[in-house]
Amino acid sequence: MKLAPFIPSGSFQDAERNAILKDAKNALLSICESALTLALMLNGSKTEYLWAQDYNFTLDPSHVEVVGTVGYQSFEDCKGDYLVIFGGVSKGGGLQGKLSDNPVHLSDTDVVLGPFPA
Repeated sequence: MKLAPFIPSGSFQDAERNAILKDAKNALLSICESALTLALMLNGSKTEYLWAQDYNFTLDPSHVEVVGTVGYQSFEDCKGDYLVIFGGVSKGGGLQGKLSDNPVHLSDTDVVLGPFPA
C-alpha cells in the first residue's frame, strides 16, 4: 500500500497497477532481506565501518565521484559546496579493524557540486 503513491493514478488499469505493485514489493523484499543480513553481519563485527553520508563530513577528494554539477567543474574547486547523494563506505584497517589505522575505502561518495542558492 505504501508503494501506491509512487505510481501515478490513471496511468494503468487496476489489474496492471496491482501487478506492478506486486512486482515492486517482491523486488524490494530481496533488497530488504539483503540489507538486514548485512546489518546483522556488521553488528557482530569488531571491524569499524563508516558511512560518509553527512555533508559536514570531510571527504577525501580521491574517494569522491561527481555524479552531477550545477556550476563547479571539479570537487577541488567547489570548496565544500556540494550535496552528498550517496555516501561512501570505509572499513577500518590493520589487525584490529580500526578506522584510525589505514582505513580501506569500499566505495566512493557520490556528490553533486554546487553552487546552490541559499
